[in-house]
Amino acid sequence: MRLVIQGSFDPITQKELEWIRKEQKKQGIRDVWLYVKEQGVLEKHLRQTLVQRAAAPYRHMHVTLHTDEKDCICQIPADLAEEEAMVRSGIIRLAARGIRNMLWKETAVLEASVHARCTAHRASHSLSVAKTAAYFARRFGLDEERMRIAGYVHDITKKQSDEENRRVMEVWYPQYLSESPKVWHSFTAEVFLRQEMCCYDSVIRNAVKHHTLGDGRSDHDRILYIADKIEPTRPYSIEEEWKIAERSLKEAAAFIYEETRQFIDTEETNV
Repeated sequence: MRLVIQGSFDPITQKELEWIRKEQKKQGIRDVWLYVKEQGVLEKHLRQTLVQRAAAPYRHMHVTLHTDEKDCICQIPADLAEEEAMVRSGIIRLAARGIRNMLWKETAVLEASVHARCTAHRASHSLSVAKTAAYFARRFGLDEERMRIAGYVHDITKKQSDEENRRVMEVWYPQYLSESPKVWHSFTAEVFLRQEMCCYDSVIRNAVKHHTLGDGRSDHDRILYIADKIEPTRPYSIEEEWKIAERSLKEAAAFIYEETRQFIDTEETNV
């Protein structure tokens, strides 16, 4: 008789993994099988892959693709499964340790996180920035995948209140508190990537951190800065900026920076 633990594992969390190990000892059974149910937000194949990865360090934990009447089936407790939604919203630190470094790279998880943490308009913008950033990275022979991810998450904390972002800024970026609260989200997003999404990739984090002020020095930084301003859903003409970006990232970033400064100066003059 097999002990089969059944759950949506959408995706599997560290607490669920710990509960499975305790149940294994409690019932005095050496081997345990994990079964991924049909229902779930993420595709079943992805959830199965993630469960296999999470279970890999444990010799007596296996994944099964079917159950039968001879199995002793236990369900993952509903209160534990609630954390799966938090993982899908970007709190990847709650996921099983073995899959955290996979999750922030998965398109389905990135899109779920963006939709959970951004307004519908901002989510649409972020998906468009991801495509635009990937396009320019491909055009200039840079890291397309990193730029796509950076595009998805660059505004992940923009929905947070100024007070929430201020608290983060006071701890991690007090030197930028004098900047407008409108740009704080680029710094708090970098912190969110590190602390919640378990993303320690410096190329992605730096691009996100510099995407509002336009003060990044690498071409990856420039790509995200440019893509944020000229992605196709923007409600203004982007033809000239796009033509310059096709030719030179450095020129385009400088051109857009100057345009932005002129706009800000005009706004302040009209106040």
